[in-house]
Amino acid sequence: MVIQQWRRSSNLVRIRSMSMTTPPRWSEFNIETGKERLLSQDSYPTITPSNYTSTQITVSANGVSVPVSLAYRNDKVSPDSPVFLYGYGAYGTPMKPYFMPQVISLLDQGAIYAIAHVRGGGYLGDAWYQAGKGINKPNGIKDFLATAEVMQRYVPSRDTSRTSSYGASPAQAKTSIKRDILTIGGSAGGTLVAAAINAQPSLFRGAVLQAPFVDVINTMADPSLPLTQQEYQEWGNPAKASDRKVMETYSPYDNVSAQAYPPMLVRIACTTAKFLIGKGLNLWPNYNNKAR
Repeated sequence: MVIQQWRRSSNLVRIRSMSMTTPPRWSEFNIETGKERLLSQDSYPTITPSNYTSTQITVSANGVSVPVSLAYRNDKVSPDSPVFLYGYGAYGTPMKPYFMPQVISLLDQGAIYAIAHVRGGGYLGDAWYQAGKGINKPNGIKDFLATAEVMQRYVPSRDTSRTSSYGASPAQAKTSIKRDILTIGGSAGGTLVAAAINAQPSLFRGAVLQAPFVDVINTMADPSLPLTQQEYQEWGNPAKASDRKVMETYSPYDNVSAQAYPPMLVRIACTTAKFLIGKGLNLWPNYNNKAR
């Protein structure tokens, strides 16, 4: 993030920088002299950034390269390390790889934390958003599944100076490693994660859905809800046959089937005006009635 000082005549630019494993810092850069001066830095006495690796890989799948930000602790990561895979993929939100102390706690216990920047998010700009929006929503779900497959076989690279590229097929990783994938998604990210689990439940060891938007068709068919009509572009309008046909392929509530599902923690928001509380609760009876 770059913030220029308000004076037009100033040669100083203030920069806020961080990574998934480096706390935020403010510095001042003089564009005339080329010198940078540290102004402040968040302090976490128990965290030593050099103990961790924060990097980005790309997953080649479905004709695109999906960026994946990930982090791990160098002396804790092992072939048995599980992967916590986060996804959102909606509204053009980039989900930047910010520093979060709670993620560091996972890394300290040997986990790998990854963010799949799937289509529908804004990590690669508006075209990336449009490619996963509305009737293109299934693209983001496919990207997420491909990322989960690659992360099962992920081997940390000793060379962190460049972005690594991985194919979508686990066989291409040429390793016997098969990591547990635990996935996290909230709100629209809950749509992504729940749809991916419906498509390939055996790929995931567990999931956390936080206030998930799971009853897509019924919600978008109810214009009395506060945000329904203004979000037809994002999710589609089930009153249109072409939109509904696509929505029926991924709407989590409508695609629960008689198959084995991983353990899931579903947390429901009690104050949201975006969709009815019961829409999230409806998912559980559907799992109980259909899932094995």
